[in-house]
Amino acid sequence: MICNYLMMKYFKDLDVIQKIELSLLTLLVIVIPFYWRVASYMVMLLLLFGFLKIVFIQKFEFNKRQFEYTFAYLVFAATWLVYLIGVFYSSDVSSAWEQIGKKLFFLLLPLYFLFSDLSFITKDRLRYLLYVLTFSLVVVFLVDFSIASFNHIFYEKTMYSYVVAKAKIFDSHHTYTSMYICLAIVFLFVEIFTVESAKTKLVDIICSVILVISIFFQNSRAGILCMTLLFIALIIWVVFVLKKKKIALCVFLSISVFIVASCFVFKNSFNRFVDTFHKLTNENKTDTRVVLYQIAKSVIGTCYAFGTGTGDRLDALVNGYYDYKDELLNKIEPVNPDIENFDTLKIKCLDSISNMFSTSSFDSLNEEAIIIAEDYGCQPQTVEANLIKYKIVNSAIKNEANSHNQYFDTLISVGIIGLLLMLSFFVLPLVLMIKRKKYDIVYLSFMFIILFNAVFESIFERQLGIIFFLLFHLLFFHVTFCQNNKLC
Repeated sequence: MICNYLMMKYFKDLDVIQKIELSLLTLLVIVIPFYWRVASYMVMLLLLFGFLKIVFIQKFEFNKRQFEYTFAYLVFAATWLVYLIGVFYSSDVSSAWEQIGKKLFFLLLPLYFLFSDLSFITKDRLRYLLYVLTFSLVVVFLVDFSIASFNHIFYEKTMYSYVVAKAKIFDSHHTYTSMYICLAIVFLFVEIFTVESAKTKLVDIICSVILVISIFFQNSRAGILCMTLLFIALIIWVVFVLKKKKIALCVFLSISVFIVASCFVFKNSFNRFVDTFHKLTNENKTDTRVVLYQIAKSVIGTCYAFGTGTGDRLDALVNGYYDYKDELLNKIEPVNPDIENFDTLKIKCLDSISNMFSTSSFDSLNEEAIIIAEDYGCQPQTVEANLIKYKIVNSAIKNEANSHNQYFDTLISVGIIGLLLMLSFFVLPLVLMIKRKKYDIVYLSFMFIILFNAVFESIFERQLGIIFFLLFHLLFFHVTFCQNNKLC
């Protein structure tokens, strides 16, 4: 019923071509939280439709308003060209061309938004698409929650098994889903304070509560932390922009109570934060990302100017993992300096003991592990100090892990030029907002979501991140600068 109302309201007064184009955008937004592969096909269908529209309907006549900001669209094309140039100094040419194909949307989607006449994409229609994203995310959560509840009741599985179930059913990833949810929550928060309809406010509040619960079930540390920081920023916005201090205080207290309650209700998510803090403060423990970042920084030190080449990023990282592993092995000292074949023995020692512990449960060697270390002729203290790092780097080698940091991955691939171009995606809109002295809180929050999560995930190395970022960034940019709209 709500969907029918939205369709009737926002498709009204559009011609047939515009209705088809908005329908394609709607379907794309719907499938993003469900299946990234289907989303990729939807993008290609949208691009094909846009090309035919430009040739046969527009007959190569373009929207002048969109062309005023050509430079902002061409930055994306320049980024893709930098990666293309990187192909020619890559050793692994096959992987390089695979990366070029993966990042092709950085070239094509901005060109679509530049050349296709999107004057009908107004702020109200962007609101419609954000509502579509919101309802899609709510459906995803309710389906997953139902499956988790069924498994919990009949198979005695933990409710958090829903995360695993979702990965199998909807082909998504909890960190990326958390990004989508954060954008929807910000949008709903702003809607609650800006729309007049009481019914719409009620729907916004209900959806907000569902999505906040959903983000805790995602079990993503970055997602929960990002949401918390966004709530703080939004409360500041309510106080200083909307001048509603009493309401802001009530919202702040409500959110604080909810977060405290969540620490007890969603213990798994809360325990991940406690575990991370424990890892970072225990000399024998560390977090996986800390190790990956240390290795990535050492790799960057050798190639920060132009990078290793588009296809050699993973090879460079894996070589870095092996170098780091060798450093750890060199720190393992023998009980007896005269022991033979110690290089082989210490590897066997670490491999044997590392299978006894998980990275989260390890604090120190137990009695059995100490005996194993001594049997292999290794000093238990040196094994204890390096065991978890050894376990992490072995896993990174086995899985050929990326750095889990988009800034590092960009530097390693295409150097400082690529990183500066990537940052310009966010700097240019911010500079334009400052010049106009008008700021869109949802757009700013969206850019923060991407920049923040890029610290913890290589979001431009997967279609899950590329499509979400490009679509909404370009939609926000178009509505903010290519339409005469009053911003909130």
